[in-house]
Amino acid sequence: MASTIEAQRAERVAAILALAAARRGTQQPEALETFTRAYFGQVDIDDLLGRNPDDLLGALLSHWQLGAQRTPGAPKVRVFSPSPGEDGWGSRHSVVQIVNDDMPFPVDSVSMEIGRQGLGLHLMIHPVYAVERDAQGKLLAIRPRSEAPRQPCESWMYIEIDRLVDAGRRAALVEGIERVLADVRAAVNDWQPMLARLQEAIASLGAPPAALPADHVAESRAFLEWLAEDHFTLLGYRRHDWSRTRPASRACGWWQAAASACCARPAPKRRPPASRRCPRWRAPMRGRRCRCW
Repeated sequence: MASTIEAQRAERVAAILALAAARRGTQQPEALETFTRAYFGQVDIDDLLGRNPDDLLGALLSHWQLGAQRTPGAPKVRVFSPSPGEDGWGSRHSVVQIVNDDMPFPVDSVSMEIGRQGLGLHLMIHPVYAVERDAQGKLLAIRPRSEAPRQPCESWMYIEIDRLVDAGRRAALVEGIERVLADVRAAVNDWQPMLARLQEAIASLGAPPAALPADHVAESRAFLEWLAEDHFTLLGYRRHDWSRTRPASRACGWWQAAASACCARPAPKRRPPASRRCPRWRAPMRGRRCRCW
């Protein structure tokens, strides 16, 4: 059964490559073949056979063009509804194409944002490539990650979703995906600093204030140690040190990116409703407020 599936896959990929050779001549044929085989290598065979080679090639080449130039550290995201008249290929769905640095959590994060916007997901293709780019971000070489494990890797995501006719909704989806990918990047980049802050919190419970019950301290420390043993995904950290003269805060992960927006608005003239239930609420320092009430 497996050999039959792989034979069908090889036949469909060969048909796509034959069309590509006829349309593109000899322009980067080896790189395109490598790109194509990895691109469709893990796609469910029913999805491959359910789409004609012309549309599969169109999807492939449009993604190739999107990733031909990219600034490292910044994702490229496109949402469109392809049609033969405008794009030379078509799909009954709208298409999301992403090129980004490879990192944990992109599939779940992007899928949840698509669902949050009320859209169904019909197909996802997600190859990861080892890439070489010049100083301007131009793609110079691309190959399967397994062939160059020490090279920078990129995540190329192709997703088919419910068809979006409204341009505003397509733009909103692009904005939402860019936002969640920025959150993922912040959490991944600051994972070690957040883990260090967690260890600091654990260490601080080694000499707690005398007024704290010993059993509560022991339980709290055991819980934090359990979190530190890879039982929790750290997304953000923030510490506030309140002082009448010099308020300060430290943040990392996605809280660091949110901090500037969080505390940049004028303080409310009246006590916010949520705080009226808290007897310890005090007016924000220096006319600023934090949205983490």
